[in-house]
Amino acid sequence: MNKFDDSELIILETGRMGEPLEGLRKMSVGRHRYVEIKDGDLVFIVTTPSISKEAVVAKVENMIYQAGGVVKSITKNLRVSGHGNARDLQLMLNILRPKFLFPVQGEYRQLDAHATAALEIGHLPENIFIVKRGDVMHYEEGDFVHNGAVPAGDVMIDGNAMGDVGNIVLRDRKILSEDGIFIVAITVNRKEKKIISKAKVHTRGFVYVKKSKDILREASDLVNTSVENYFTKDTFDWGELKGAVRDDLSKFLYDQTKRRPSILPVIMEVR
Repeated sequence: MNKFDDSELIILETGRMGEPLEGLRKMSVGRHRYVEIKDGDLVFIVTTPSISKEAVVAKVENMIYQAGGVVKSITKNLRVSGHGNARDLQLMLNILRPKFLFPVQGEYRQLDAHATAALEIGHLPENIFIVKRGDVMHYEEGDFVHNGAVPAGDVMIDGNAMGDVGNIVLRDRKILSEDGIFIVAITVNRKEKKIISKAKVHTRGFVYVKKSKDILREASDLVNTSVENYFTKDTFDWGELKGAVRDDLSKFLYDQTKRRPSILPVIMEVR
């Protein structure tokens, strides 16, 4: 390439799944081994990115413009797919001449379109099977029959554990990620029904502490009041006391911030 002027060069960059985004990104920031996008360069994208890549493509296009290049895309007027069309599938069926057909890979409407294409070239409808993920098909006496199903689906990997993380765990993580955690600690004497050490609050991911001292102080006072009110009852239950503190705090914090953090009351006993 060094023997030619830039205006004499056309560089074809390909990539996995027809989406050479990583190569273009490196070219735009000067990290590619051979090519660097400069002022006046034209980048012509001639593949249609999958839906999951649209945001990434937009980001790479911005980087190309920042490097001085210009992006044009054939996909603005013509959709180009990396998948075989109906004629391609029919060609394969005519070459291979299978007795049975199991359309795979895609939404049900796409599987149905594959089956329809097979019917058009004479494939027998009773030999076409559109099965769901996990379905078990047995080959018996020259034919396939449905024989139950096995568990099949997405597998969640959580650290070193594999399997069901649990709806409650996922719900708590969602709350923590959006509204943070609010921890309140207080020390009481259950027999004498009095507070030994007043409530102290700690937060993470909820509010900026330096600008929310009033809310935290009021929340601390509210917890002290909630515990004192509970001590007026004849019965005592640790779970019930924590629930009362959590309910009062939750209502107060929502009224003040319109957010619902995960509230963790820590009530310690001194004898």
